[in-house]
Amino acid sequence: MIKKNLTKHIKYLLLIVMAIPFCMISAGCHDSKDINEKLIATAVACDYKDDEILFYVEFADISKRQGPDGGGGAEYIFVKAYGKTLPEVRANLNNQIDKPIFLSAVRALILTESFANEYFVEYLYRFRADENYRKKIETVITMDDLETIFSTSHQKEESVGFMIEGLLQSQAELGKSFSRNTMRVIENASGNYTGQLIHCIGMQEKEIAITGYSVIDNNKVAGFIPVEEAKGVVFWKADNPKFSYIVPYNDINLTIEVELKKRKMTASYENGQIGFDIKMEFDAELLYGDQKTPYNFEEAATKEVTELLTEMLLKEFYVTVEQSLNKYKTDYLQMDDEFRIRYPEAFEDMDWKNEYPKSEITISVNVDLSTTYMMDYGAVDVK
Repeated sequence: MIKKNLTKHIKYLLLIVMAIPFCMISAGCHDSKDINEKLIATAVACDYKDDEILFYVEFADISKRQGPDGGGGAEYIFVKAYGKTLPEVRANLNNQIDKPIFLSAVRALILTESFANEYFVEYLYRFRADENYRKKIETVITMDDLETIFSTSHQKEESVGFMIEGLLQSQAELGKSFSRNTMRVIENASGNYTGQLIHCIGMQEKEIAITGYSVIDNNKVAGFIPVEEAKGVVFWKADNPKFSYIVPYNDINLTIEVELKKRKMTASYENGQIGFDIKMEFDAELLYGDQKTPYNFEEAATKEVTELLTEMLLKEFYVTVEQSLNKYKTDYLQMDDEFRIRYPEAFEDMDWKNEYPKSEITISVNVDLSTTYMMDYGAVDVK
């Protein structure tokens, strides 16, 4: 699982306070005029149990942001409503609250697997049609209990919406994940082919964490890739992915940081056979080992370690492709984008869902390993 390092609620209290003036400006003069008379929503969550929709909305209580000492911040609560249909559950929610809802501050949309399997497309279209929502919010799926997520976070005076937004954005910036806002999810869900990945979140030691990625096929949840097994996927999809690997060499376990330098995908289509040639280039930095220095790392050792690391990466990428082609038979790697650009007419005439699993994919990996940071303190030559 991936957890965000900054969990102190003060950061998110400041964020919500800072976001409110922005939301007033972006929402127009009418909303800014009566913002204090509205409930400010920061997260929306949906569940489906026993043939009934459960709808949760997190609100920021900004009335408590000014304490007697001039400090303080917003507190967060959630309201739950039930209904048989989406319009009904929204109407029931409105009947429970004493003010209109201000939706322009929503940071995250959270769906359970059961809800996604029943209402994924309908709710996303409802979201798109509601002009009050920010359109670039984070959409995630969870297998955890929604009330537990909200209650645990609110006990620590943390906003679930802001925590999820900050978590996903920070992990993307660190190269540990990729960005996927709600409008991109809607775009994928609306196409002829709808394979994609959506972040899955859950609770870990009372903190919200990325637990993995939900595989979406034909707008249904088809599977789950744990975050511990998703390095290959992230290297495939993220903008600046970077991970550490432990490479056993002789009696030493070497920790090496690997960063993607270049990723090139070339599609081919000959005699009805779809093909992809994937070339990936990496910069790698040998950071340290688990044994006492000196290691006397010479050119031959560098070459051997590079080969070992290359084999590890190749194996990981072929597992990533095999899962997509054979286990899930779903192009959540979005290789259809490259094929459609290169062969638009052929793509238009084919059923990509059926044809994609027949693809032939070759992968080549090149690693440039540097050992400049391997400092042997007090090293001496050993003959």
